[in-house]
Amino acid sequence: EIAANLNAGRGFIFEQYGALYHAWKEPLYIVLLAWLNRWVGESDLTVILLQSLFGISVAVGVALIAHHLLGDSARATAAGVLAAVNPFLVYYDTHAIHYLSLVTLFFVSVVGLILMAVSTPRAGASWALWAGLVMGVALWLRGTLFVAGIAAWVAAVLTGTRRERGKISGHAAIW
Repeated sequence: EIAANLNAGRGFIFEQYGALYHAWKEPLYIVLLAWLNRWVGESDLTVILLQSLFGISVAVGVALIAHHLLGDSARATAAGVLAAVNPFLVYYDTHAIHYLSLVTLFFVSVVGLILMAVSTPRAGASWALWAGLVMGVALWLRGTLFVAGIAAWVAAVLTGTRRERGKISGHAAIW
């Protein structure tokens, strides 16, 4: 409904419980749906395929992060498979028009980029900048992802050696 209202030029409005709601900024997922509907027409199948692509990307991202952390291909593959068969992601990707997989993809992307910033000393600042840019886009989707990013940086600082903590904190400041 919101995507259709955007495409019709009425803006970000929707009705719920008999009240008409207006938003001050358009969430990323709704704008993405509006663009997709303009491009291919209104089709639940197209949206579900796009959501499934996000879900597959989440599984691959989880596997890559697990491989980086564990250094074990079998465990990384298991982690990716577990993410791929997560019942919430599978249900929402295939039965509802919902942004759960996209939120999860942004979370996995930010965590992966922060992990690269922490584990790549020479290019850490560049990875931190990319993590910040991705987080900036993610905030148009779900503001609470900011807390997840902060938690990832705190975990990186706390698990780093005493010598690494200053550099990690500097990268977090760039973020």
